[in-house]
Amino acid sequence: MDDLPNQSANLVAGFEKCGIHPLCAEPVLRRLPSENTEDSQSQLNTSVSEAFTSQLRELRCGNDSGPAKRARKKKVNVVPGRSIAAEDAARCELPGPSNHVPVPRRRKMKMKWMDLTLIITLDRTALICYQAMRSGHPVQRAEIYLMIFEF
Repeated sequence: MDDLPNQSANLVAGFEKCGIHPLCAEPVLRRLPSENTEDSQSQLNTSVSEAFTSQLRELRCGNDSGPAKRARKKKVNVVPGRSIAAEDAARCELPGPSNHVPVPRRRKMKMKWMDLTLIITLDRTALICYQAMRSGHPVQRAEIYLMIFEF
């Protein structure tokens, strides 16, 4: 640096002019061609902030076409200790025979009105039969059918 007499002064002046050393945006904004009114300054700040927020929103959320789907990670079958080549990754992307056995899901029982009525009737009949047996009065099969159809 001591080779040229003005080199250190030039470096300091360059950092000051571009607004780096004493961190200030004014020197940079002064060099931009614009009208010297406060309206243009506020308009510039607004347009910069809108552009900045739109860029951030696009980076975070992706395109407006909908929520971005995450790429599914795939296991690469490589011998431990060996490097992974592009062919290994391409081989894993090809669909092959699947070892996955689908497990049947248990369906929830959807009760219809008639089924529910029958369950209530059977519960009522069972309760009546139980009470009759406890009292010592035997219940005949025909009486049970009548109890079911009465309801």
